Amino acid sequence: MNQILTLSACTSIALLAFLFADAPVPQADLDRFARRHHLTPTENSSSQVATYIRVTRRWRIGCLFFAICLSVVTGLMQQQLNLNVTAVIAGLFAAVLLAEIRMAGLTPGRRMAALTPRRLRDYLHRTGRIALTTALVVAVPLSVLVLFVGRGDLKGLWVAILTPAVVGTISVWSMHRTLRRAQRAADPDQVEADNAIRRQSVQTLAACAMALIAYALINQLTFLLDTAEAPETAILLIPIGLVVVPWFARSIATRPSPAAP
Repeated sequence: MNQILTLSACTSIALLAFLFADAPVPQADLDRFARRHHLTPTENSSSQVATYIRVTRRWRIGCLFFAICLSVVTGLMQQQLNLNVTAVIAGLFAAVLLAEIRMAGLTPGRRMAALTPRRLRDYLHRTGRIALTTALVVAVPLSVLVLFVGRGDLKGLWVAILTPAVVGTISVWSMHRTLRRAQRAADPDQVEADNAIRRQSVQTLAACAMALIAYALINQLTFLLDTAEAPETAILLIPIGLVVVPWFARSIATRPSPAAP
């Protein structure tokens, strides 16, 4: 019963945040988006970008409130006051996925065939591709090592072990789905804005996925260091989780886009 009440309360708070987040997009946000993606603002393209920012903002705020409330309430039930950073990043990741699903339904008009295939490297800069690929590659042997060392004592580690595979699969699928999303026949400025929106979605997905996998790896490394009776070394992972990972993820999501395809 307590779990049901907790989920209901967190969902209600998240829904209220979702509804109140539907506010006009400031001009500064439109200008920042245009600079990042090399857009020449027009009335139509600015309207598209404003819709994208408004949709993503609503989902991000709603999912963030849900994740934060759930983390805090769960901690209070255990007589602890803490905020699970991984839960917050997971909320952002879910928000990006939900916002992209919503954006797929906001492209009215006649469908236009793409003259050239959309490639991931044209929508995600090299740093983002390397970071996500490296995180996935490191996760494979590290997960195997944790399984070997932990053997049957892995009660709290299954989430960390399974996260890289699950998040990696979902993120790669979603990024390719974003690239393949139908593009409607429109004026050149609107097509340019649509491509910029796709690039921003892909960059944000890569950033959140990389962060989630990184936190899973930190949990696995902490377990291995504790098993090796070197808990003092695990303290070095704290600034990485609190500072380095969020900073690097934000740089992936907000870095200027590669040249438009």
